[in-house]
This record gives sequence, C-alpha cells and structure tokens, in this order.
Amino acid sequence: MNIVAILDLMARHPGTLLSIRPNQAFTLTRGDDAIAWPDGEAPRLSAEQVRRLVYTPVTPQQTYQLDAGGRLRWEFGVKDLGRFVFHAFMVNGLWRLTISNAAAPPPDASFAGHPDLAEAAAKDPADAQVWWTLGTRRIGEEDPQAALEAFERADALRPDDPSILDQRAFLLLAHLSRGAEGLELYRRAVTLPGCTPVVFSHCGLALFAQRRQDPGLVDEARAVIEAGLAKFPSDADLLEAKRLLDTA
Repeated sequence: MNIVAILDLMARHPGTLLSIRPNQAFTLTRGDDAIAWPDGEAPRLSAEQVRRLVYTPVTPQQTYQLDAGGRLRWEFGVKDLGRFVFHAFMVNGLWRLTISNAAAPPPDASFAGHPDLAEAAAKDPADAQVWWTLGTRRIGEEDPQAALEAFERADALRPDDPSILDQRAFLLLAHLSRGAEGLELYRRAVTLPGCTPVVFSHCGLALFAQRRQDPGLVDEARAVIEAGLAKFPSDADLLEAKRLLDTA
C-alpha cells in the first residue's frame, strides 16, 4: 500500500492519526481506538525509508530545521482527499512521522496528530483532562518534551493536583535530565492535601535514587515514605518502598 492509498484510507476515516516508526508496522488510530488495515497487515518501513519519507516533501529551510534535530510540522492538500498534517520528530537518533487529517485545524499546535483532543479543547478550553490525556499519549509516542508541555498546561488549569505534579516530576527526572526541578515538584506534591499513596512512594524513591549526588536525600526519602504510611498505613506501594529503603 503506497502513501496515497494510505491517505485515501484516512480520508474515509476522518479524525485519524497515522503513526510511522522505523521497522514497526504502521498504526492508524482514532482517539484510543485502532482502525484495521483493509488487507489485514499494516506496512512497515526501514529507518532509512522513514528518513526519506520525512525529507522528501520539505523545503530547503525545513531541511535545515530537520538537520538541526528540530521537530517539524507541515500541512498540505491532496486532490479529492483533503488536507493532512505531517509531524516529524526524532527519537534516539531515528526519525518518526505522524500524519493526521487536517479538515479542522487544531486550535493549538500542541495537538498535532490528535484532532479529537483539539476538538475537545476547543469545546472546553478549561478542561485540564484534555491536556492530561495529551500528555499520556505523548509519553506513549516517546516524546517526553511534548508530554511535559502538556502536563504543564494541565497544571496551569488544575493547580495543586498531586497526580499532575507526579507526571511532570517523572518526566523531568527520568527523561529530561532535570532532576533538581523534578525533586522540587515531588516535594511540593507531598505537601498537598490530596496527595495519594503512589505519589508519596514515587517521591520517596526518586529522592533515594539521587542519593549519590546528595547522601542527605536518603533521610529525606525515608521521611517522605513514613509521612505517606502515617496517612496510608496499609498501602502496598508504600510498604514496598519502605522495605527497599530499609534494606539499602
């Protein structure tokens, strides 16, 4: 199946997202629902073929941006099929590409590839859950920077939500090498009234994981876990975290 045939398939399923990753079968989804390929087997491309697909339609200026390792979004129309948005980005040195229908341009470029969330945000701009969902999808797409930006928007709409702070802290620590910022978010989260056992656990273990940089974080980690157990004495995650810290 060539790219025009794929775009034709997408045109028959408005609001869809095509995800192209090197050496993996193409996926076509609408929101969280997968759309089956007509012949039963989705195509796949090598890393070099994906790279060529990314570079072929772009202008010299866009090529310069790609060569610099940037993200690139562009839109164009196909006769009788409508308009499509292409979004290219690199993960671990390999290009990836998403293509979505562009019948209704998203109100924010952050929603590239996710028209259903763009529509939801347009209907209710104050809905933090839309940005939460976008963040989780970007994590699934292995795009931590875009995920962080989405959770930051969710945090702005629903401040002092420990679960949102947990996601932001996780991304900063685990994917973006911004550990000090991540720990500060965790410290803030565990002071909030709605903090859950899992956030206490994540905070304590994150502090403990940074002990080589600052041995004093071990005592702080234990204090966080004990504070969590004071509120949730039978929580399995907290009890396991305490066991890990006690045996270290």
